Amino acid sequence: MTATIDSELGMTEVELNPLCVPVERLARVPEPATGYVSRTNALGLNRSDFDVLDYAHRHAYNVLIEGPTGLGKTSAVIAWAARNGKPFYAISSNVAIDPSQLFGKFVPAGLGGFRWQDGPLTDVVRYGGVLLINEINFLPERISTVLFSLLDARREITLLDHDGEVIAAHPDLLIIGDLNPDYEGTRPLNKALRNRFAIQMVWGYDDAIEGQLIRGTSLHELAGLLRRAQRDGDVDAPVSTGMLVEFERIATGLGLDAAVANLLNHFPTDEERKAVAVVVEAMADNLATDYAPKGA
Repeated sequence: MTATIDSELGMTEVELNPLCVPVERLARVPEPATGYVSRTNALGLNRSDFDVLDYAHRHAYNVLIEGPTGLGKTSAVIAWAARNGKPFYAISSNVAIDPSQLFGKFVPAGLGGFRWQDGPLTDVVRYGGVLLINEINFLPERISTVLFSLLDARREITLLDHDGEVIAAHPDLLIIGDLNPDYEGTRPLNKALRNRFAIQMVWGYDDAIEGQLIRGTSLHELAGLLRRAQRDGDVDAPVSTGMLVEFERIATGLGLDAAVANLLNHFPTDEERKAVAVVVEAMADNLATDYAPKGA
């Protein structure tokens, strides 16, 4: 049974349990995305990211998005959830994560008693929404193996700590995993896990998207040169779409010198910074034309 709770209580759509006690959702509908540019070739020509996620949602297919840092993997999922009014929760994968943080645990209920508190993953599975598993190739096996039954045709989880309760996934559940294959400490997904994602998209930095987000042509040229330097092995750190947006905002707000200094600080070693500085110096006049104040 579903009810709408007064917004003054800080709740929106909530589910009512059999005892008719309101349960506040842990997952929340994101704010409408501003400034997000949809990817138009997410899975072949003329298939946008939203088209693919719409299709996956209709057919209860899990989606895997693979690509380097800062190209909008998470932003795409949040934007889709906001557009469709879906509660959203993201799991941040890390080696220290404890299963109870995701699935739930017993918590004090007063007068010496305890009650079961769903974790955020259980909340989304039970009531529906969008579950994003960030950097799934960094998720410990003790977590990923428990998710096998959720990600395959069974579409269910078992709460061993809650009397073995079995929760069938809500029909309105969309599961998405993303990964950056180049992150330190990650590992390739094993076949058993990867094959549970029916739709798999591999994304790269998109010139069309960056063309809508960034106005300066010199910055596009600089990005191309630095990405070529990365392919050649001169630098290790990638130049993400997010870094370019940062550069332009800082150049506009604090000045070109500050934007350049901030860009260099993204590279972790002196050798890389020197290599990047050489490329930036070669583009200095063009950058000044686009970003230096008039008359400077």
